[in-house]
Amino acid sequence: MLQCCWLIVVFCYSLPHIMQLKIISYNIWDLPLWFVKNRKNRIQKIAHYLATSGADIVCVQEAWSTSGRAALCKILGDAGYQYTIAREAPLLVGNSGLITFSKFPITSKKFTAFSRLSAAFVEIFAAKGVLETTVKTPYGELAIFNTHLHMPSWVLGRNVRLHQMKRVLQVLAASSTPAVLAGDFNEDKLWEQKEFTTILEAAGFSNPLSVATGMPPTYRLENEFVDIWMNRDKFSRRYDYIFIRSVDALGLNVTSYEPLYLTPVLSDHDPVVLTLSSD
Repeated sequence: MLQCCWLIVVFCYSLPHIMQLKIISYNIWDLPLWFVKNRKNRIQKIAHYLATSGADIVCVQEAWSTSGRAALCKILGDAGYQYTIAREAPLLVGNSGLITFSKFPITSKKFTAFSRLSAAFVEIFAAKGVLETTVKTPYGELAIFNTHLHMPSWVLGRNVRLHQMKRVLQVLAASSTPAVLAGDFNEDKLWEQKEFTTILEAAGFSNPLSVATGMPPTYRLENEFVDIWMNRDKFSRRYDYIFIRSVDALGLNVTSYEPLYLTPVLSDHDPVVLTLSSD
């Protein structure tokens, strides 16, 4: 009987050890402004959701308020996450609103700001850019690029976003490390637009889905936080993405990639979840 049990243990130990790496990108809508609904309560709920989500890496955008950033870092820090913040600054000075959390050890951090010459005056104060965080995973080093492009619905906004994307990819070109590019790109159906896909593919990035068309929206009109006086959209849109580069070099493959529609909703954007597997 003892010998039989020993054989079972040896057999189970010899089975392939399948591991997963889960990444979440989430625009949390934490602007300390009058029209942003239930901000403090929502941020607490978002922090607890992320801390219990099982994600290994979390890329947050629009974490602009000082109190909101502190709550996120405290709650996720207590849950075992390390983090990098693009800039520690008040909103009007421009802190970029970017935070990257990691369950893996962080080995380096770099923030590159976009030019403040933009089509929308308010964007000057946002100080957007790209936050690069390198983490040491069980599979090897992985570079996480977290970004937030120019707001939609402004004259010349698309041209500014395209210019910003080129700046992002200039930063990415300086690293050959397998990478993930995540964030709020404010560009609907980005992967169907040749101007964007050309520069992404030239930098070695691909869409985790083999078929990009029909990607579910992440900014939905039925979302109660989207339905405000400032929103003039007539259609739901896909603004949030996660792109990958050379993750196969780490022995990782895409298992799933989709937005997650939380109930109740916690932001005007839906979180996007990418799961990679070593099977």
